[in-house]
Formats: sequence, C-alpha cells, structure tokens
Amino acid sequence: MKKIISSLALIVLIAACKKTELAVQSEQETIGTSAQKSGAASTPTVTTNAATFVTSATATSGGSVSSGGGGSTVTERGVCYSTSHNPTTSGNKVTSGSGSGNFVSILRDLNGSTTYYVRAYAVKTSGTIYGQEVALTTLPYYGTLTDADGNLYNTITIGTQVWTVENLRTTKYRDGTIIPNVTDNTAWYNLSTGAYCDYDNNPANVAMYGRLYNWYAVNDARNLAPTGWHVASYSEWYTTLPNALGGCNVAGKKLKDNVLWNGDNSSGFKALPAGTRITGSGSNGPFALFSAMGLYGYWWTTTTPSNPNNAWFFEQDANESSCGLSNPNYNKKTGYSIRLVKD
Repeated sequence: MKKIISSLALIVLIAACKKTELAVQSEQETIGTSAQKSGAASTPTVTTNAATFVTSATATSGGSVSSGGGGSTVTERGVCYSTSHNPTTSGNKVTSGSGSGNFVSILRDLNGSTTYYVRAYAVKTSGTIYGQEVALTTLPYYGTLTDADGNLYNTITIGTQVWTVENLRTTKYRDGTIIPNVTDNTAWYNLSTGAYCDYDNNPANVAMYGRLYNWYAVNDARNLAPTGWHVASYSEWYTTLPNALGGCNVAGKKLKDNVLWNGDNSSGFKALPAGTRITGSGSNGPFALFSAMGLYGYWWTTTTPSNPNNAWFFEQDANESSCGLSNPNYNKKTGYSIRLVKD
C-alpha cells in the first residue's frame, strides 16, 4: 500500500511540474512575441550590395544597416570576404563606419581570376549580424607591354587573343622614327603619310585616352606596334574578340569601361570614348575637326574595303551593347584610336 501511495504522489508531482513548465514556456513565448511587436527584441536588417568596379585586384561592395531594431547603436559595420562561403569578421574584412545607413567598402589586394564571397556585417553589444552572401570574380591579371617611347601598357587575355588595355600613345614607329604630330587642321587634311595628334591638341588628354592616328600611320611599313604585336584587323575586332565574349550582340557592353560610359567592363578591355579627328569636305571646303570625346570610341583596323580612300574601323557609342556600326569604314585621313594585339 505504501508503495502505491508513493507512486501516486510521484505521478501527481511530475504532472504538476509539466503543467508549470508548459505555463512558463507559454509565458516566455508571449513575452517574446510582445517584445518583437514592440521592437525591443528585434535586430537591424543588414543588406549586402552587389560588387561593382571589379578589377584583377580590387572591387567595390558595401551595404546598408536599417535604422530599426537598434541600428543606430551599431558600433562597427562593413564587409567581410573570403574565397569560402559564409565569411565572418574573424577573417578578411573592411570596416566602413558605424550606425545605420548605407555604406561603401572597397576590397583591395585581391587575387586575379578568383571568386570571393562577401557579406556585409553590423556589430552590436549583443553580437554580429550578417547580410546575405554575394559572390564576385576578379578579372585576370594584366600583363604589360612597352612601346618605342617607353610607354607602359597593361595587357589582357580575352579568349585566344592578348590585347592592350589602353589606347596607343606612341610618338615613334617600331624602329624609333618619329611620327609627325600635326596640329593644323588643313595640314592634317592634306596628309597622305602617317601622323598623330592629341585630342584638341591637348597633351593632358593622352594619359587617359591615348593618341589619335590617321590610317597612313597604321599602314606604315615601319610599324606602330612593338615587335611581337600588331594593329588589330577587321576580323580580330568583329569576329575573334566578340566571339570570345558571347557574340556581337552582347560584346559591346562587356568591352566598354564602366566608369566613363555605359559599359560593365566585364571583359577587362576598358574601351574608352576617346572621340575622333573627323575629316571631310563641306560647303566651306575640307575640314579636320575634333569631335565626340566622352560619347564615341573609334579604333582603326588594318583592313581596307574596295574604296581606296577608306579603311575599316571599330566603333562604340554610349548606348550600344553590340559590336557597333554595320558598315564601319571612313576616310583614311581621319584620326582614330589604336589597340594592339599580340602576334
């Protein structure tokens, strides 16, 4: 009998404990729900920005921290990154201030041709909050090339070709012969031999945009390109290069610089709107005028059409995502940019 009474007492005690436990659990859930509704127990939202301005060694990211949930009490914010998923602040990170709001973070010293995973983060006394993971892949490492003047160019491999990343700046042919710098418009128009000019005859434009050359300089037997390199042909511009980037319909945007005009530079080619020294004959006679810097880019090819006065060129404007014009040839006297390809 004593054993039965003891067993009954134990059962009653266990039931009472479970009832109390359920009551406490229910009370805690209610308190948690009320706290979330009031905002007392919520946390700020952290968002990671997609990467932009990606090069072989750098990228721009960042994110935002919401003002709700104690976002204003965030003591540190930024991005963390790794070659593995779910990076944390215990690894590589870039700190970008504190508190709520939008922020920009620049990742540096990255490895070329590498995929990185990035997360924005926000630090509070209660812990670290992370945004969603974003992936980026850096561009290939650039090589280098030096011309007859000693100018240094970056080079990049696209498909089976190696291209210069900047427009040509040389004032000498391969053998060291000086290329004439012709500033006068009438003299430029009357040329039938090689020459170059700076846009607006202003040397300050050279570092960014390179120089403009007439086609006679392209065709000169002394060669604009250093040994082992050549000025690109029509088929290299319009077939080989765009095919490596998914075809002519999409290649233009991938080739164009993503800062100075409407491209994404995903190829690393960094085509720039260097403009032209356009030539022709109007009601007032022949002309040779600088035009379209910031809007258009033009590059000579080595190829000529049936018209002996013209040569083929490659063209891009601010809004094109394709290869450019369908019938791109113009007077050989015109001044256009030059890109080189490795033999």
